[in-house]
Amino acid sequence: MARAAVVIDFNELIVGAARPTQAKLADQQRSGRWRDRTDGENPTTRPFPGTVSIEVDTLRLVARDLVEDIHRNGVRKLLVLSGHAGSGHMAALREGAKEVAARHDDYRIAVLTDYDFAYELLGKDGIPVRDGHAGFVESSRVLAVAPRLVKGHTKVKPDWPMLNRFEILGKPEKKWKTGVHGDPRKANAGAGRKVNAYVEKRVLELIDEVFG
Repeated sequence: MARAAVVIDFNELIVGAARPTQAKLADQQRSGRWRDRTDGENPTTRPFPGTVSIEVDTLRLVARDLVEDIHRNGVRKLLVLSGHAGSGHMAALREGAKEVAARHDDYRIAVLTDYDFAYELLGKDGIPVRDGHAGFVESSRVLAVAPRLVKGHTKVKPDWPMLNRFEILGKPEKKWKTGVHGDPRKANAGAGRKVNAYVEKRVLELIDEVFG
């Protein structure tokens, strides 16, 4: 049974299963508890109130320095688990970790977002085939762990913005006006608990696979 230090990173303090997953790993003595960070790179939702974003280059350097200093503290197995799944955000984390891994042959590092696993359930067990930011899955997961943060989701107009993955948008809010990608109206805590449990299971499997 492998052990890994877990750093919960970046951008989403409670949203998703990141914190519950970290706590479960610690309870099972599968990980050491490390620090949380709540900053990240999020240009698409930046125009919406409450979003605070840093640049990709800044995030890469922050990730690099944290991963390096965790090694200095004696950790040799590190799981970087992000509650935010933005492509630029995740690329910055991976590049920062990769730079450190190249320096230390004794350092095992895995970088992922818990949504890598959560979205494996799309189209299964009543979960919509299409879903994304503030949709059914994310809203359900928050309802399961912090229901006080979810307000008015049953009245939200579903939205599936047509954003071409190759197009560079200087002002994405012109094409994505709601911040919602999916239909959160039927989100519920029961579905969120199922998704979170699945994510926890998959993270434990990953730890055994990478660090075992």
